[in-house]
Amino acid sequence: MDAVLKYPFLEYFPYSHQFVGPIIKQLKEQLLTLDIDLGGACNKRCRNCDTPCYDSPLSLEASDLEPYINEVRGIYVCGKGEPSFAKNGQMLHEICKMAEKSGAIVSTFSNIAELPSWMLQFIDSGVLHVLFKLDTLDKDKMLWFQQEDHYDQTIKHLNQLKEVVHVKNGTTNLAASLVPMKFNIDEMSSLVEFCLENNFYPNIGELEEAGVSVGETFQDLSVSQAQLAELQRYMTGQTGHDYKCPICPGVFGVHIDNIGDIVVDEKTALSCCWFWNDNPRMNYLGNIKSNSFQQISQRVIGARHSKIDEVKKLIASGGIENQIFGGCGGNVSQLLSEYIHYFA
Repeated sequence: MDAVLKYPFLEYFPYSHQFVGPIIKQLKEQLLTLDIDLGGACNKRCRNCDTPCYDSPLSLEASDLEPYINEVRGIYVCGKGEPSFAKNGQMLHEICKMAEKSGAIVSTFSNIAELPSWMLQFIDSGVLHVLFKLDTLDKDKMLWFQQEDHYDQTIKHLNQLKEVVHVKNGTTNLAASLVPMKFNIDEMSSLVEFCLENNFYPNIGELEEAGVSVGETFQDLSVSQAQLAELQRYMTGQTGHDYKCPICPGVFGVHIDNIGDIVVDEKTALSCCWFWNDNPRMNYLGNIKSNSFQQISQRVIGARHSKIDEVKKLIASGGIENQIFGGCGGNVSQLLSEYIHYFA
């Protein structure tokens, strides 16, 4: 792969230094982000799905979330299923309306199989930012990987996104989630080029050994460390800096699952449990239906105080996996280093 810096490199605004910096500096006293799981409903059956929770319903009302949304600056919506689909999409719409009212921003992951007009409007207005799944632009590969034919729909929606991409102060409102796998590793450089040509941030993360992507399936899909290292060198050349998967600030806030439970990572008490790149292990701290944002914030911060020495020891002992890119949540070494720097 030739690494030639052809485009000014943009950050994805919800993960950018200018947005995340003020938030992370206050995480010891104040939690300013939400990380929200919606229901498991999904309109695709991707071969690498790390959260195949199709029967996990969304059991939340907008009124449950509103007191929490009013307290934060950033709302990060991801699993368990597709946030734009069925009841999830109705809730995402409500979240965007509440965020617009409160002055917060929303970032959602999406497979863009659906892209309703209200999403395009909120993207265009600057409320909604989208990290969309982009595994391939090859029709046959897409059909094989998704096990259903969404090609025409995907291309149509990519063209619609090109019309609402906005660049400001070195950041963009849209990003593509790129996961290198055996079937698409030869396409990675062209996917990155496609992103840069259209001002989409290329967010490269490693395949997670979780959900349906475990055992033989993981081995069938995963690429070698040497291939990842070559791609990382290419990305470093493209970006002009040592490229890693950026940190999602939802990790530092309050995690709300599809039934309103507040959970934290077992090892660190951080809010996203996925940055280890395997199936999550969680501790329960309460439910938003019976606890105020202030009560939950105190519990989360208290849990982090109780774990901080363990995290320091884990880092000092070299017990952190050497991730070339990192995955959901960011590169674990960078993430925990930032966390220790501002929280300890």
